[in-house]
Amino acid sequence: LLQVWLVVRDSFGSTSKARVNLTVKESVLEDAEAVQAFVGNLLSVSTSALSNGDSEGALLLAGGLASVLNRPGSDDHDERGSDSSDTSEDEELDSDSGSGSSAARETARQQRAELARLVESSAQTMVATSSSLEWVAQTMQAVVSVPSQVGPDTRNSTLRVMESVVSLQSSQEDSQPMSLQTSSTVLSTLSSLLSAPTAAANETAQVAASARNLADGVVASVASGLVDGEPASEVVSPDITAKVQNVGKLGSANCPLFQGPIQSAGAAGASVVMPSSMQAALAASSAGGAVVFKLMTMGSDPNQAKAAGTSDVVTISLGSTSEGGGEIRVRGLAEPITFSIPIAASKPETVATESYKRAACTWWDKEAGAYSTEGCVTMPNPAPRGALLRWRNVSNVMALNLTDQTLILDRAWEIGNANLTS
Repeated sequence: LLQVWLVVRDSFGSTSKARVNLTVKESVLEDAEAVQAFVGNLLSVSTSALSNGDSEGALLLAGGLASVLNRPGSDDHDERGSDSSDTSEDEELDSDSGSGSSAARETARQQRAELARLVESSAQTMVATSSSLEWVAQTMQAVVSVPSQVGPDTRNSTLRVMESVVSLQSSQEDSQPMSLQTSSTVLSTLSSLLSAPTAAANETAQVAASARNLADGVVASVASGLVDGEPASEVVSPDITAKVQNVGKLGSANCPLFQGPIQSAGAAGASVVMPSSMQAALAASSAGGAVVFKLMTMGSDPNQAKAAGTSDVVTISLGSTSEGGGEIRVRGLAEPITFSIPIAASKPETVATESYKRAACTWWDKEAGAYSTEGCVTMPNPAPRGALLRWRNVSNVMALNLTDQTLILDRAWEIGNANLTS
């Protein structure tokens, strides 16, 4: 029970009051059809608010309606039912249940597409501030939080909105970096898109490539606000994780970049260890600026449709904070950069046993447009019992006078005794 008071004051200061009692009953939406009918009725109200210039009101309604669509039991979870093989009499008589579920799912996809367009239109007319951009990102995250109901229109609107959020954040007059909260929201939204069904494998790869580019923008924005030598900042989402660290100016043996491993906290648990010999190469390339280290893992392949059984894609990059400094390229190291990339403990059913046993580290060759093993050596993990796997002295390897780079790499590792120091 609520009491509503109305107070009227005239120009002479006199007032008059009126009171009315209201009883508010909670609306109960019993099934998916009731939810969709409720959302459909209020979508027109949201559109009307936007057409009247109330972009904030439209965005607020969009977020609320997305929350209604996301309530348990309103999506297609119900249609999966139980795993029991028994079929009830009602199920035998209801031959249209499958088509009804499909129709409900299609309606939900259409409504999410309308909500996505509403968020996009609202964002275009709102004043861009750090708080408004975070609000837009959070609302869009709610719209796509049920991937099975995300269609092409919703996905395209979402990618445009996330691109706008990332670009507008970097162009703010106060040059504030993207907050970890907004960063996590953007990456979680992209993760939902990566989980949404697509019509073809190449479409999946295109979505992953767009997500990776946007994730790069998020990481760059976070990196711009880091202070030399402070602990790494990490952004975690279901499909994408990123760790960024400004390791400061090089030249000191205490540089934290070389106290590895630097590990992602995501489910993949990927890590990378930089050799100490890398400092000299980096110091020469950083033009006196601090070095920024970025580690990102993706469950989806941004280069091509990832085959079943493939590990997460791990990307590292090094940049300089010096004026005009960009990505730092490092070549000809005396010791290797070591990646540890977990793969599935059990073989997926779609992968041949022999192929699964022959897992190999590869890297994406942009010029060739394909994965390559050149320069990579895949080590067994765990190592054979009682054995120590170590990098052979490079000068001794080169003294072999081998002309084939692959042969050099194959012979660059040696197995020693784990009980001996090396």
